[in-house]
Amino acid sequence: MRPETLAQGLLVLLVGGAVVAGLIVTGGPGQGRAEKRDGQRWRDLRDSAALARCLYEETGAAPEALRAMPGCTPTEIPTDPGTGQPYAFALEEGDQFRICATFETDARPMISTGPDRFDHEAGCLVGRFAP
Repeated sequence: MRPETLAQGLLVLLVGGAVVAGLIVTGGPGQGRAEKRDGQRWRDLRDSAALARCLYEETGAAPEALRAMPGCTPTEIPTDPGTGQPYAFALEEGDQFRICATFETDARPMISTGPDRFDHEAGCLVGRFAP
């Protein structure tokens, strides 16, 4: 075997190994798509909380379910980017509500803002109608 051919073969193996190692470390394109959908789920939960508060302010009562209402943002009820189904919405004790999503990755939001907090184990945003 000629030295040039051996060197080319080793170079191909080295590059191929680097590509495989990179996919293993990053999770590949499937992992990236799952993380993107989870990011959208988090934004949808925040938008749904804003919609719940708007419905409460417009009607003066806690909504039993999320629904579109003129003057409220978002103008459409957010749905899960993977399934197309609406997120689970439930009233809690007092002036609290819970909006839940099924996340695909462990990359969950680590922040709580304003009157809302995120229940990491359940994948739910817990919010209040009035701050």
